[in-house]
Amino acid sequence: DDGLIEIKCMEPKGHVAVLRTKKISDSHIKQMQFQMACCPGRMWCDYVAYNPDYDPPYRCWISRVYRDDYNISVLENATRDFLQEVDLALADLRAKHERERAA
Repeated sequence: DDGLIEIKCMEPKGHVAVLRTKKISDSHIKQMQFQMACCPGRMWCDYVAYNPDYDPPYRCWISRVYRDDYNISVLENATRDFLQEVDLALADLRAKHERERAA
């Protein structure tokens, strides 16, 4: 009840990189943190790197990522800033469209 799972089935190059480094990409960490932000009460997310073409034990690697409220707030602020930019761009496009229709 307090966790999530994120399964990545990558191409061989990416899968081998994860197996060798035992590191999760920054983009996947951000994705998991945002999932936890969207799911109240979730305190961790198990990251699963999986490739069915490999024999055990190389087929699957699992690592637990814990909720990071500070990074979640950074992501939420960046999302708000981005959405504000989108709103401004859409307002500009609407105004341009209206001017073109009026001309």
